[in-house]
Amino acid sequence: MKLKGEFLIREVAGEIIVVPVNQTALSFNGMICLNAVSQEIWNGLQAGKTRDEILKRILEEFEVSREEASADLDDFLHQLRENDLLEDET
Repeated sequence: MKLKGEFLIREVAGEIIVVPVNQTALSFNGMICLNAVSQEIWNGLQAGKTRDEILKRILEEFEVSREEASADLDDFLHQLRENDLLEDET
């Protein structure tokens, strides 16, 4: 899995914001707000990590059950796919 497009992550007034840049800004109008878990997922995707590697990192960093972490991860990945921001590698 990898993210489609180019984005910058910025902290603005205590919020983590993802902003599209360059050509991506022409096709994706808006910003994405991240919490700590979704920021960890985003960073993992940017680094080319697999779903299992990202899940492992979430479990290491946050006090959450495997089931909850897995469900949250899948939900976030689903949202990215719905917005055509995630490319599944074959």
